[in-house]
Amino acid sequence: MKVVYKLKQEDYLQYALFYDSIDEQSKKLRWKAWASVILAFIIFGVLLYNYADGFVIYVYAITATLVAVAFPFYHKSRLKKLHIGAIKKNYKHSFDKPKELLFDDDFLEISSELERSKLDYSAIESIQEIASHYFLNLKSGIHIIIPKATLKNDNSVATRLDILCKKYGIVHSKNLDWKW
Repeated sequence: MKVVYKLKQEDYLQYALFYDSIDEQSKKLRWKAWASVILAFIIFGVLLYNYADGFVIYVYAITATLVAVAFPFYHKSRLKKLHIGAIKKNYKHSFDKPKELLFDDDFLEISSELERSKLDYSAIESIQEIASHYFLNLKSGIHIIIPKATLKNDNSVATRLDILCKKYGIVHSKNLDWKW
């Protein structure tokens, strides 16, 4: 079975955001950033409490609360902008170039105008599925992105991936309700 598709900047962004959202180290870093902001506000608030009058303290408390609530949303949008910048820099020559996946009986062949690779199916470590994409994680650390929109509601890829998961013991995680 052969699948031909093109990857856009948004496809790479979905991949980066998805892995950032499930990676334990990234979760810890986001939590540490939020905790650092809260701690800084508490320390400054204690100092302000000792040297300022009541009105200033109330204004500060309201501001600190609003910042503490809004910070996770700001931090997510900032991370998204950083990912977009990195994707534009690192993958700019890969946008809108045709890629071809050939699902053979014993191997997966990936080709584009500059490269061609054959992979044994045992090289696939896991398959992550979200509502818009399949992400094939290889044991070498490389990922293959397959946008579902290019499949035109064709279930043959989903069926083929399910067969591969059963045959080779590949973990298939479905996160169909995932959102950044």
